[in-house]
Amino acid sequence: MKKKKIAIVLFGNYLNDGRVQRTAEALSEKYEVKVFVTTDNIDNYPSFYHGINIRMTPLKTKKLPNHPLVQILKFFEYFIVTLYHINKYNPDIVYCNDVYTLFFGWWFKKKKKKFIYDSHELWKDTMHHYAYNAKLYKVLYWIQKKTIRKTDAVITVNDSIADILTEDHKIVRPLVIMNINKINKFEIKEENIIRKKALIDQSKRIVLYIGGIAPGRGLEYIIESVQYWHDNIVFAILGSGALELELKEISKNNSVEEKVHFLGSVLQNEVLQYAAACDAGIIAYQSSCKNNYYCLPNKFFQYAQMKKPILSSNFPELSKLVNEFNLGATYNPVSANEIATVVNELFSKNFQISIKDHQRFIKTYNWENEGKKLLKLLHSIDN
Repeated sequence: MKKKKIAIVLFGNYLNDGRVQRTAEALSEKYEVKVFVTTDNIDNYPSFYHGINIRMTPLKTKKLPNHPLVQILKFFEYFIVTLYHINKYNPDIVYCNDVYTLFFGWWFKKKKKKFIYDSHELWKDTMHHYAYNAKLYKVLYWIQKKTIRKTDAVITVNDSIADILTEDHKIVRPLVIMNINKINKFEIKEENIIRKKALIDQSKRIVLYIGGIAPGRGLEYIIESVQYWHDNIVFAILGSGALELELKEISKNNSVEEKVHFLGSVLQNEVLQYAAACDAGIIAYQSSCKNNYYCLPNKFFQYAQMKKPILSSNFPELSKLVNEFNLGATYNPVSANEIATVVNELFSKNFQISIKDHQRFIKTYNWENEGKKLLKLLHSIDN
């Protein structure tokens, strides 16, 4: 029997989006899957990645400046070119990731195709609403409000965001598929990869941040707190972004350059190697927007899966799991003194996640469970 076709649409780089990769691989067990992505870097972009067929759409306008009017032009080119290729593929189901791609689901719904929306963020209130292109994101949220009730199913990343989407849009409660890595075949390829890359002595304990160097992530408060950390504790940042130079200046001003290490970015499939090489993971989101306040990011599960103690902002979704599974400690993310206190206490007490708590956690939160939920949903709307 011929498999039905799913077009997975992503406005971004598939190679750096672990959630979309896991989704595509899970759905490919029962469906023919093709991922439609866009990027401004067409050099050596694969047409297949881990067995998944990829249609990459290079955009000529992506190299233009980030002016609001230019952004409209960029989206227009993206919509026209991507719509052409999806139409040519003729899918049975269109799976849209985030607000940028909702147009395609709406368009093909009119052609009697199934329309699924996976909201990775709480688009009602993200940091984008406070950036230079805030008006664009208000328009995108308006598009979400107009299209979300036309979907056949909505998916999101945690219970808090599912509840908000249900209340705001008067829809059936979205299915929660959490941002959890596959670890059933995980192997450490290089021992002490952080120490080797940053030349960190074996006597030092490493607190690792994974993610973008962007506003609202609380990195400036962590770096300000480093001056109060015990001498044997250092801070490593895995990621890149617009604030990197500013954070290096903060490190210099606080005389902690030797204790703060910028590791740069790596591909999504390499991140777990770094999570496995730290002594504790830190998540320091500020409550700059509701999306941050209700976050439960992939890095949380990466630390926990590697049995690394977690230091996180004292926000609802993060605190719930830290406390339920005894994974570490929470703190006020805008208090450098409080951050320093929890970091020092964690290592002074030599805190470790117990085997029992770790087993409870990974038995409850694993991609095998999430993938089954996803396939069950697809089966229910496809029949």
